[in-house]
Amino acid sequence: MSENGILLNKSTEDICREYVFEERTVDDMADALYAEPSPRGNIVMAKRGTRPETQINLEVLFNAVTSIKEGVR
Repeated sequence: MSENGILLNKSTEDICREYVFEERTVDDMADALYAEPSPRGNIVMAKRGTRPETQINLEVLFNAVTSIKEGVR
């Protein structure tokens, strides 16, 4: 929540259906909605598309939702 209301109101099932959380190299960042550096490249949150489901990375989800005011709803 913020002073503007709820930033994300989805079930974990919906989040897993719509987004992926995965390690990627710098060359594979075109569709990333949010990324943060990691020892092996970047941890990315992106639209799932045809990629297999991944587990939710709660830290990345929180950081994405609080930094991307539009797009993660």
